[in-house]
Amino acid sequence: MRLALIPPDSLAEMMRWTDLHLLLPEQLDRLPARFVHSLKGYRILDNGVAEGVHVPMNALLNYVDAYEINELVLPDELEECDQTIANARSYVHLKNQRPHIKLMGVAQGRTISEVLKCIRALSYMDHVDVIGLPRVWLSTFDSEMRIRMARLIDQGVECTRKPVHCLGANPVFPQEPMFLVHIPVVRSMDTSLPFVYGMKRTHLPSDKDLWRPAGYFEADVISDYQRGVIEDNVRLYIRWTQAPAGAL
Repeated sequence: MRLALIPPDSLAEMMRWTDLHLLLPEQLDRLPARFVHSLKGYRILDNGVAEGVHVPMNALLNYVDAYEINELVLPDELEECDQTIANARSYVHLKNQRPHIKLMGVAQGRTISEVLKCIRALSYMDHVDVIGLPRVWLSTFDSEMRIRMARLIDQGVECTRKPVHCLGANPVFPQEPMFLVHIPVVRSMDTSLPFVYGMKRTHLPSDKDLWRPAGYFEADVISDYQRGVIEDNVRLYIRWTQAPAGAL
């Protein structure tokens, strides 16, 4: 399973610790273009919905073209199954406009039956290459929800088996990647969690419930001790994700 790191801007260089990068629109508005272009590996552009921002598709495509993005997260609606399915279907034309990029559809829903409906619909859309599983499930359902859904996709239960990307890590269950890594269909994951805990001077694993604070990306006062904890946390997270899994 491959890992994308989402550090605060002051530690952006640590994105080079892995060869997978999930970029948020707000990051691309701040980080130097030269730095973004210098990142080696596979680049995924998030749509910003999980951060409470609805970026228009034309703006997302401008980022895709400007930063040589390999994969785009299609616009979804938090916890809205039917609207997310409709959104994903409406972008079937992107495969003709940008045949070189992969498209990720995010599974949404307020109930398990709605989540399964969304997964099933996305899995049968030919233009959707990857299924994204959001971190909010660990809070709204239970800590093993994403693991169970990934296993169902891996088994091809009522759906077409497609690669899975786990969108973010949830402090409800920081050790989740230790279990996800053994599910072959789980291709990748992104996270800011090792940085959040390190900024709070907390080593992983931990039973503390620490969420990304407001102004996280602009945080630039990080002591040598905090940086040391962050680096320890990132190394541990990378080890948790190092096992055979799906290929990009």
